[in-house]
Amino acid sequence: CDIMTLGVPDGKFLEEIQAALPILAQNSNDNINNKRPIVVRFLIAKIPGFSLNCARVLRKLTRFLPDDANVQIWLGAWRRGVSWNHAKIIAVDGQYLWTGGHNFWDAHYLKGNPVHDLSLEMRGEVAHDGHYYANEQWKFIERVHSSWIQSFLDKYYPKCLPLPKQSRVSLKKWKKLSPNLYPP
Repeated sequence: CDIMTLGVPDGKFLEEIQAALPILAQNSNDNINNKRPIVVRFLIAKIPGFSLNCARVLRKLTRFLPDDANVQIWLGAWRRGVSWNHAKIIAVDGQYLWTGGHNFWDAHYLKGNPVHDLSLEMRGEVAHDGHYYANEQWKFIERVHSSWIQSFLDKYYPKCLPLPKQSRVSLKKWKKLSPNLYPP
């Protein structure tokens, strides 16, 4: 499952994700024939001037997930100069694709005077394109994250300040279920 959004989900959007992850874990445990973990990849924008603590966001998302859940969850964020992830996509198993303009923000979309955006759900082969697009974003994160400059910046440079270089990425994974540093 790939979930891409401009900002950190909040309110009802966050609650629904928190409720869905234990269901995914249970579905993975119920499938006796397949012990492979379910993989969920979240991509969020790293907007200049805004602090984004990926570890804190991942703790929020996985708050109700049992420690023994058979899932691998990755959270990444990136920007390059004045460009960053602006996609709003939920792609599931190459079968379902939800995409459009909606951010996962309660106050903007579910409260009084909501923003009017258009989103749509598609099924079938087109859903693979959502995963392909997410794969390209993850390749960028892996390429930049694996550089020694990025390692230095992650360790010693405040994440909310402008950078002396063009690209900035962050990456966290839930638990240590996967020996891989990067998601599949």
